[in-house]
Amino acid sequence: MNEMYRVLLIIWLIPIVALSKSNVLPERTIENVADGVIVTYNFREPIIQPNHLVPGSFLWKYMGFGINDTSGEPAVPFRSDVFYIPRGYTSQVDITDTIYNDTTLILSPSIPCHIKNEMPELIDSIRKYHGFFPENVIKQSPIDDYRGIGLQRIIITPVQYNNEHHIVRFYSMIKYKISFILKDTNKGDIPYSKKNSRKINNFLSKIVLNYNDLPSTLSRGELFTVPDTTNYLIITVNDFLDSLQSFIEWKRIKGNRVFIQSKNRGEWTTDSIKDVINHLDSLHTLDYVLLVGGFDDVPADSFSYNVSITNYDGVTDYEYGLPTGNLQIPKISRGRIPVNSSQELCTILKKITKYERAPIRDVDFYKRALHCGEFSDYNTNKYEDACCIQTNENIREHLLHNYGFLINRSYYFFDFAGGPNSTDILHWNNILYGYGAALPDSLQPSAHFEWKANNVLSRINEGVLYVLYNGHGSIGGWQAPSFTTDVNNLHNGNKQPIIFSFACLTGKYNENGDCFVEKILKKGDGGCVGIFAATESSMAGYDDAMAYGIFDAIWPNLQLVYDFNWYSPDLYTHFVNPVYELGKVLDLGFLRMSETFGHLNSERRKVTMKLFHYFGDPSMMIYTDVPQDFDSPIIKYTSGKIRVISPSENTRITFYTPSDTQPIVDTFIGDSIDYETNADSVIICLDKHNYVPYIQTFYKDLYIQNETINSQREYVGKNILIGNHVTEEKPVGDVLIEDANVTIQGKSVTLHSGTRIGNSRVKINTR
Repeated sequence: MNEMYRVLLIIWLIPIVALSKSNVLPERTIENVADGVIVTYNFREPIIQPNHLVPGSFLWKYMGFGINDTSGEPAVPFRSDVFYIPRGYTSQVDITDTIYNDTTLILSPSIPCHIKNEMPELIDSIRKYHGFFPENVIKQSPIDDYRGIGLQRIIITPVQYNNEHHIVRFYSMIKYKISFILKDTNKGDIPYSKKNSRKINNFLSKIVLNYNDLPSTLSRGELFTVPDTTNYLIITVNDFLDSLQSFIEWKRIKGNRVFIQSKNRGEWTTDSIKDVINHLDSLHTLDYVLLVGGFDDVPADSFSYNVSITNYDGVTDYEYGLPTGNLQIPKISRGRIPVNSSQELCTILKKITKYERAPIRDVDFYKRALHCGEFSDYNTNKYEDACCIQTNENIREHLLHNYGFLINRSYYFFDFAGGPNSTDILHWNNILYGYGAALPDSLQPSAHFEWKANNVLSRINEGVLYVLYNGHGSIGGWQAPSFTTDVNNLHNGNKQPIIFSFACLTGKYNENGDCFVEKILKKGDGGCVGIFAATESSMAGYDDAMAYGIFDAIWPNLQLVYDFNWYSPDLYTHFVNPVYELGKVLDLGFLRMSETFGHLNSERRKVTMKLFHYFGDPSMMIYTDVPQDFDSPIIKYTSGKIRVISPSENTRITFYTPSDTQPIVDTFIGDSIDYETNADSVIICLDKHNYVPYIQTFYKDLYIQNETINSQREYVGKNILIGNHVTEEKPVGDVLIEDANVTIQGKSVTLHSGTRIGNSRVKINTR
């Protein structure tokens, strides 16, 4: 191709792509074959934009593809595909076919996302290299282990750039095959777990392209029920143990085997915490880790990162989730409750338990939400510097039209000129995050939109299901609209939201005094019941891609109204089955971000995953509708088994046998189960998303025969019979109650012959 043709090609392309940018989604087809998977990408017109930050250079974009943001490298588009690798196999990736053209264009150097609280950083020039970057359009990562499942990430880069001659090699078609190759069994396999729970498979089905090949050990029983018990680790200090007991019991009733690890204050280190997690995970395959205590009591990893010329120091619980190499997918859902006293802890735990056990029944509460954020225009050019309001509006439109929400706004416009003026026309970002389109008419100053309003306090006090804030922040709270000391004036009672705080510093709990997260969690007569927040300064773009993933996990099939460069649910990951557990929701947000943000081993992607935390119970599910009651479930005892029949399918049915030494928790998912137990009493819990948990203690008939009772005792049963011959299962003999303090509780209590009571206090309660 000669030089003149290349120039003409670019002149021809630019107006075409400008007109068709909303209809140029690449096509991807996936073909499962006997020895692997074949993937074909077809790319239509690219989106080519001049980059006014680097005059004379251009950005080459495809919908659904991210852009390399590694300083000093070309801004080439890319995305990641993830595959399941069968047990005992390795993989080989081969490009089987391509179609490409070369053209002349000065491609922009990478544009690093900027810290929200700062001006965008200066862009470096492209460092010298030979030939094309990247060398290959397909790159594979090592195989990683996620709970015994092999996962591999494949990076597709449909543009290569020769900086010396300004040649852009753009591909209209890329076909590659990932082949599964049987390994030498003497070299060992990935340590696949013995059991992959329903939740693990559900999580992975949202990640891998060949999800139909995932192994399933969920063999269905006669009554269409499968095991579903989860393992929950709490790490804390001894001072908090008493305050945790009722919460621990509640988590067990909800179907978790709870493990407690505690030390004196000042004894925990990050290494000792990791040792405990690794050990218990190797024994039990942990699902959740809850860290209870502040930074000094239950420390987090410290890390530093540099953006432009500024260095930041953060803390993170991310490593406690045992991340899996390049995929950066934590194995264990994490949560933290940062408290300094038992009183603070009791306040938060009571809020969580009440949210789960006795949820609000107000219909309006589940359809109300609040979006807050700042439209920053430091350049005073009427274009949004980042994409905070654009992200808020995309999510708002999705929930308004597809889920019937009523979402109020509290937006703030900031520039150095005191705008906006009534004649101004505002636009979305036109470089890294969007295409510069004008905001909808309803948000324009000419429509008298309230760009300086602050109704955060009144809306939360009214009661909202969730609050989304996207903008600048500080340790004390949100910058614009300002919401810091107003936390003290929250009186929303039990109508407590989940808060999504995509802002700098609001979760920096390792500083002296309470940060925003701590203040709003500890609020006794209101506040929130859980909050997502960053422990240091966060980056625009990364936050937004994560926000889309989080909301798409809870309310699936998020369709964007306003173009966000790097997110295309039409083509790629669909979270068809919602995920409501908030610890897992965070990790799915990381997953969506990782598909298109952070080329190869991007440090900024890793930093973002370390920054953002869920503060609260990671196993807690967000209610998304008015909770229903289980309608007359059947619980009966037949032939030595407890039979439970739920009126609703896919019910989580838990049998909990309390014990001071070895409590037993067995959980199943289905609509009915026969459960065999020798225990005299079992707590049964029926649980399902958007249902009020149904809890009943089941008691067997109790026979007291041939016993001498001379201490404090308590007997609980259904029908209790006492005497010298009330059952054939025990030796015949009198019951002697002497110098004792005895409580007997049952539906009926009958004293037969052979019962003798002397110098004792006997209290009989019948239900």
